[in-house]
Amino acid sequence: MKKVLQLAIILLFSMRVNAQQDLQFSQYMFDHVIVNPGYAGSLEYTQSTLIHRSQWVGWKGAPETNSLTLHGPIDQKNIGVGFNLSNDRIGVTNRTDLNLIFAYHLKLNEKLKLGLGMQGGASYYAYKNSDLVYWDQTDKVYSDGNQTNLLPNFGTGAFLYSDKYYIGISCPHVLDYNTGDEFSINNKNKNMPRETKHYFAEAGYVFNLNSEIAIKPSVLMKYVNNSPAEADINANVFFRQTFGLGVSYRTNDAVVALAELQLSKRIRIGYSYDFTTTEISNYSSGSHEIMIGYDMGIRLLKIKSPRYF
Repeated sequence: MKKVLQLAIILLFSMRVNAQQDLQFSQYMFDHVIVNPGYAGSLEYTQSTLIHRSQWVGWKGAPETNSLTLHGPIDQKNIGVGFNLSNDRIGVTNRTDLNLIFAYHLKLNEKLKLGLGMQGGASYYAYKNSDLVYWDQTDKVYSDGNQTNLLPNFGTGAFLYSDKYYIGISCPHVLDYNTGDEFSINNKNKNMPRETKHYFAEAGYVFNLNSEIAIKPSVLMKYVNNSPAEADINANVFFRQTFGLGVSYRTNDAVVALAELQLSKRIRIGYSYDFTTTEISNYSSGSHEIMIGYDMGIRLLKIKSPRYF
């Protein structure tokens, strides 16, 4: 019975991989450019963020994800530019994405701006049949050995924001096609993954309780075709604009504890731990995520009250 249960969970795990391809981070709210290119350049300084996520620790072949983002404004041009480099490993599959980002920020009034962004790049897929354990040596699915593929793509997003709140919608990968289609650099690999559009909607608001404590509730909605919609519902408390604690609930998946520390004007660090609420918790000790941020620019040193998102 235990083997049957393990097999069932692996099958569910495989279904989730096919449905949810775009990267998942619990600390996305500390650098929204991960999910929305319209955020690029919305700050008055250059922001860089490095995140490492180890999901379902203790489970062999579980996802491990790394992301490096850098973006900032071009002075007096209402333009933001940047890039996003990421790597996602799951089982025998390895995916690397590189996207260049461009955003234009419209000033709607004295407090409100709208960032309209685009990103373009490619995804490099690779998987190793040699790392699989299988019994039917004549199965043609495994006869090709190691396979690679390069998939071009682009994305778009809109980010409406002020010092107190934000609302955003995005689709980081607009092209939707099979990797065997003509868009694929190597269209002979029919067994490679299918690229599917993912849609994101997000919103957040900051409540200042007093001069030292602020509360920021936020939500991120995620949808991909043939998969249930998912939501991250978050609440973070910031103390003296230096230290933050939070909790997040990801529907049908996990409860997340978050912490962020502003070590200096330039350096941020963060950590999150996912308490898995599904049957996977019987085989894993949860998910860990570490964030390191470094902010640059002369304007940064003049800002006394940093934004909370």
